Amino acid sequence: MQKLFYQNHSINSKNSNMNYKEVIESKYNREAWQKLLYDIFRNKISFWNTPSAVHVSSRLAKEALNLGKISLVDGESIAIYEVELSDKVDIERNRRGIRDMLTTDWRNMGYAGAFMFCYRKDESILRFSYVSETWGFNKQGEYEKMSTNTKRYTYLLGEGRGCRTAIEQFGTLKNSKQTLSDITNAFSVETLTKQFYKDLFEWYQWAIEPSSNVSFPNNTGTEDDDREDLETKVIRLITRIMFVWFIKQKDLVPQRIFDIDYLQTILKEFDPYSQTVGNYYNAILQNLFFATLNRAIEDEQGNKRKFATNIKKDIKTLYRYAEMFNISENDVVTLFSEVPFLNGGLFECLDKTKTIDGVEQAYNYDGFSRNDKRFADGRYRNRAIIPNNLFFDSEKGPILRGRDIRRYGYKWAELWIINIHNGIKGKLPRIKIEDYPAIKAHLDLYWDKISKRTDKGDTPYNLRNCAYMEDFNKPKIVYPNMTKYMPFVYDDNAYCTNQKCFIITGQAIAYLTAFFNSSLFKFCFRDSFPELQGGTREMSKIFFDKIPVMQVTDEMNARFRSAVNDIQNVYSKSKAMAIDSMIFDLYNLSEKERQVIGFVEIE
Repeated sequence: MQKLFYQNHSINSKNSNMNYKEVIESKYNREAWQKLLYDIFRNKISFWNTPSAVHVSSRLAKEALNLGKISLVDGESIAIYEVELSDKVDIERNRRGIRDMLTTDWRNMGYAGAFMFCYRKDESILRFSYVSETWGFNKQGEYEKMSTNTKRYTYLLGEGRGCRTAIEQFGTLKNSKQTLSDITNAFSVETLTKQFYKDLFEWYQWAIEPSSNVSFPNNTGTEDDDREDLETKVIRLITRIMFVWFIKQKDLVPQRIFDIDYLQTILKEFDPYSQTVGNYYNAILQNLFFATLNRAIEDEQGNKRKFATNIKKDIKTLYRYAEMFNISENDVVTLFSEVPFLNGGLFECLDKTKTIDGVEQAYNYDGFSRNDKRFADGRYRNRAIIPNNLFFDSEKGPILRGRDIRRYGYKWAELWIINIHNGIKGKLPRIKIEDYPAIKAHLDLYWDKISKRTDKGDTPYNLRNCAYMEDFNKPKIVYPNMTKYMPFVYDDNAYCTNQKCFIITGQAIAYLTAFFNSSLFKFCFRDSFPELQGGTREMSKIFFDKIPVMQVTDEMNARFRSAVNDIQNVYSKSKAMAIDSMIFDLYNLSEKERQVIGFVEIE
């Protein structure tokens, strides 16, 4: 047991007027920060006499120490870490890597989160991060994982930096009840900072790249003008989204329309990571912009919000795209029923009809149209296209290998893949290496080799065609191609895999993850997979095709998704047994049958 201190070692318990600014805007000093934290938390905080070393990736840090813990009034506790970063880590940019590098340690110790003080000895800059992952009920009464955002709970502090926000937040925390939610609220800084604008500009640059597949019709009779003045249209879109986000914080827009799980229940074939399909923008955002925020709930003539029905007259303040929804038109209207009317012009649809030289022509600058006609290459003639991944794909390129997969989890080795794909004919253009000069310069060093490849794409830089490339962005099951332990993991983070893994996409993926990981599956079907040397099993598709699986409803799959998310957050045998019981109940197994199967864990 480690010894504790919190009322000695130069920590003055009577110091209630401590100068936070002096500590926060100075080079990192452990003793000074311990005094500051004690001033805030008093007898709730405990520091170890001898900080304990914590295992951490040498790529990210030279050393990590557990300094102590904070026991909060709601029964939760958080760890305190000091991390000396490696010389290769970009302390200003590598927020996710820094945030996640000690997650396994504080999770396994039973903490709800951590304070992390990350520094380098020869630099004055300090990155302070608050990380947390817990489970609780959201505003809709749904039980879900609640975790801190990579970019919104971290501060760059130290000499020469304006740290007013951080100083204010620590002061706010001192005067709070000091529950976990108080800490989360104190550091949930979503003001329009330089970082916010930087993130916004990066998204803008992404959206206007040809590879993003964003297009607006403009002159609907002209095939090759869909990207004209694209910058203006994307800026207009950003302005509208920003306004929606602000009123969302006031609960004037339903939170559900930003939730992937909910959207998958109301939109047909909704793939949040699709690089070609934009049903989220069309069905949700366009209807919100033009038929909700730009139309009174009930106008002076008593007309209420509704779907367009007149075939000849395309009124731009009426809902459309009913064919994209799984729910009825009345349910769609109800979904937006509490959103107020904002008569300011920002949400007016700019689609117009002009008469030029006596000829009537349609100019769809917003592309809010019921007309689903397409050009020969598959693009809509009259509708805007903004693929779903621009709204939901926050990370790109992580890769899992067969050896990384665990039962209900994975141990990511922090490897990434650069996917210079060859596109998908008629759907997705190939990657143009000219847009990535640094990567091109590196590959050019090996031109003699890559130019002779027999499996190249349209250019030596591109990979050969891959028909299932989009599947990596879908919710999927990942499992090793050869394994002794038969582990499966549910992935909705768009991980790629190497050749040592297989993936499964389709319907009821969360349920199938639970079924394949269950004791029932291993008990009944383990021998269906041929045994190789050393007890390893070959997990090929041809063997899966022979396994019967009970079909489940969307509601049942949602129950399994909640359970799978929970166990993949923090694995325990008791959670695995609870999921086994759900599978046993589904298959109506008797008590004797359950006892015969027991809990199967291959070792």
